[in-house]
Amino acid sequence: MPSWPTQSDYKDALQNPDTAFRDPDLKASVAERSAMGVPRGRFGAFGGVYKMTGPNGPTALKLFNFPNEDRGLRYKAVSDYLGMLSRLPSCMVPFQYHDEGIRVGKGWFPTLTMAWVKGVSLGEWVRMTVEKKNPDVAAVKRMAELWVKLVQQLQDNKIAHGDLQHDNVMVVNDAPVLVDYDGMCVPALDPADPSKKLEQLEFGKPAYQHPARCVEKLSGNLDNFSAWVILIALRAIAADPKLYVEYVLKTDNENLLFTPNDMTAPDKSAVWPDLMRCKDAEVAGWAKALRESLDKPFARIPPFLQPVALSRPAQPAPPPAAPSQPAANAPSFRTRDQTPADRQRLTPQGSHFAADQPVPGLSSWLLERRLGGGGFGEVWLARHEWKPEKRAVKFCLDPDARHRLVTHEKKVILRVMKYTDNHPNVVPLLDHSLDGETPWLMYEYVEGGTLADAIEQWAKLSAVERVARAARTVGAVAGALGRFHRLDPPIIHRDLKPYNVLMAGDVPKINDFGIGGAAAEVEIARSTRAHTANSGRLPSFLHGAGTRLYSPPEQLHGSPPSPRDDVYALGVMAYQMLVGDLKYAPGTDAADELSALGVPRPLITLVTASVSLNPTRRPQDATEWETTVQSLPAGAARVTAPPAAGPPARKPEPSSASVSLGPINFACARCAKRLVVPRVSAGKQMKCSYCSTLLVVPAN
Repeated sequence: MPSWPTQSDYKDALQNPDTAFRDPDLKASVAERSAMGVPRGRFGAFGGVYKMTGPNGPTALKLFNFPNEDRGLRYKAVSDYLGMLSRLPSCMVPFQYHDEGIRVGKGWFPTLTMAWVKGVSLGEWVRMTVEKKNPDVAAVKRMAELWVKLVQQLQDNKIAHGDLQHDNVMVVNDAPVLVDYDGMCVPALDPADPSKKLEQLEFGKPAYQHPARCVEKLSGNLDNFSAWVILIALRAIAADPKLYVEYVLKTDNENLLFTPNDMTAPDKSAVWPDLMRCKDAEVAGWAKALRESLDKPFARIPPFLQPVALSRPAQPAPPPAAPSQPAANAPSFRTRDQTPADRQRLTPQGSHFAADQPVPGLSSWLLERRLGGGGFGEVWLARHEWKPEKRAVKFCLDPDARHRLVTHEKKVILRVMKYTDNHPNVVPLLDHSLDGETPWLMYEYVEGGTLADAIEQWAKLSAVERVARAARTVGAVAGALGRFHRLDPPIIHRDLKPYNVLMAGDVPKINDFGIGGAAAEVEIARSTRAHTANSGRLPSFLHGAGTRLYSPPEQLHGSPPSPRDDVYALGVMAYQMLVGDLKYAPGTDAADELSALGVPRPLITLVTASVSLNPTRRPQDATEWETTVQSLPAGAARVTAPPAAGPPARKPEPSSASVSLGPINFACARCAKRLVVPRVSAGKQMKCSYCSTLLVVPAN
């Protein structure tokens, strides 16, 4: 094997790009040169970056100082995932990794290319904006809004950047763009099995990171803390530019606002108390929550969700209607009349409605207590005034969703009412009012929790029992979905997830059919401002997080609704039921994982096909799920139960492109630095990435 090239060797190769590269754009490119006519590079610990200018504009080319198979596999996983997206997020730039990208001498070596981003860093932009004679606080606040949308884009595409900080955010045409994807995490690098989690290779800039991050594995949750840090900094500076003067300019702080000591010794920090006294009330609340998270484990960091109505004033609450009185001779089945203290206790602060208030237009139905809420509206439990009946009422309060619900979804809702009244696995839509000031939908009230609650309980069961329950449940859900998918035209749920499946004992009931279009409209209006309809998802009424985990990539990028959207969600849900874990979606090792649990082979095949990134490889609708589960023999889960404990069967040698295998973590014999390499490297030689000592990778 040829020896690894030095940066001098690379520079020699760059003198003749037509023979050094396979990529046609790089073949036609010219490297930026120094005054001596030599290719100019920008060098770091792992390699050099060269600016290549070709017919399609400038490109950043990274050439590596030494071989690192683990890092190469990660780059390839990121490159492949971004290449499969139907539309690259606007906050990112094209990124490609090639194992054999450049020829030096007689050998081929890896390259990494990204679009060359011309702009200023976020840190420089803030400094220039605030140091003006009259600081442009409106521009800083707009940047905060754009930052929220940027993070939302990453979440929608299941991407964690891994190193969000001021130098990795470039401002181009007044919009933020991310660079430096070395620590990025994509689904292929985040396997569901905790034992196969990868070590982090980057830990981020300390002033933007939770101190406990250093002991975490690579995951899709790494950006929560740093995303909050940047948002709080921008909004705080917009509210009071003196904070920037006090904590950045006067102290020569290179960061946006915080320092590493603010994270490691928050009790001695002056900035946290000032932020919690900020005249922007949202900033004060966010700062308090983030400060408290520094005393808790990494998993307790508040999830970064788009703040409500960043640029839209809150809608005034409608005046509560006077409660109606029951007929004089009507019998009462109420357990007891609610006192004023009861009504105050049952009515959350900031709610648009009040306990004991009648449902608009239905004076015989009284609101009892608020069950939940979100950007779309509120959900209340209602009871009949003289009948022993209870129902769930969902109020649509968002103006955008209301317009969509009334103008586009009304016919769908009427069809849902027609077809859900007699299906055992669908929560019936019993009544609705779309023409009043506040549209509402009335559903059967199902007690017993959600499928998400059930999955958490199933985690405590044996694999055999859990697989059996999961098979029964997914079969029932698929049967209900299949019925709607076979209608002409089909009715698509579009927000299917465990939180939208209620459990009446052991019987699953799908909730929220008929409002997917309106929900998507809200997400578009508040998040992406996309030009195509139906490109987003609204979190459910009762839970704001988790929807994106069940959304196929093409739907998040504006493709028309399809039954295959529900099939993708069903595949993720089935996997979660089978493994008893809500945090993960199936990765590249899902088939092996499910097989080890004793899952029937036809069900494994269906799970992996349903979550394919290519929608044409998924089943056309849920009918295939229904027929497959029905065809399983009684007790199929027990027939294929996991083998008894003993020596594990030897697995075939994985390909070098696999990134889902557990890594080997060992120390260099010379410098004692920890090294992480893929398991397929066992027994092979490699150079230490710190001291270049030639090592043999141990077997474990």
